[in-house]
Amino acid sequence: MKQTTANYDEPWKEALSEYFEAFLYFFFPEVHQLISYQLSVISYQLPVISD
Repeated sequence: MKQTTANYDEPWKEALSEYFEAFLYFFFPEVHQLISYQLSVISYQLPVISD
């Protein structure tokens, strides 16, 4: 018989990804001031290193 487990992480991950800036502002105001939210995420792939 397969047991199913509750997924407790997913709601927290979704909430933080949606409200990350507000989360930092509320819980860590000093850190919030240090972050520039105008920058975009740089998306690139690292080269594959093989032997």
